[in-house]
Amino acid sequence: MSNCIYSANIEHNRKTITRLFRTRYYSYGKTRIVLRFCVGLAMIITAAAASIYMWAKGILLLLGAWLVSTPDFPAQVQADKVLEMRKNNLPRLSYEFSSRILLFIYI
Repeated sequence: MSNCIYSANIEHNRKTITRLFRTRYYSYGKTRIVLRFCVGLAMIITAAAASIYMWAKGILLLLGAWLVSTPDFPAQVQADKVLEMRKNNLPRLSYEFSSRILLFIYI
């Protein structure tokens, strides 16, 4: 198009897809993030305060630390599933802004 004022391209890769899912999760999954953190913290406190078997304390500490330290794990799993289903056939977007119309091309 000859009267193009601005143009932009987006070529997605593994990193951008993972960031998109992580951003969506952090935007709309606040309740789930807080719940995972609270459950993990409760497991850690229970393991430290309760008088239970040592193997049970170890399991509680392991699971609690994992829940506390990986708040975006569900987003990573979703991104990996999408990447596996698409088989590296990721979208490329091209935008052109002209003085009259917006041309959007999805390749």
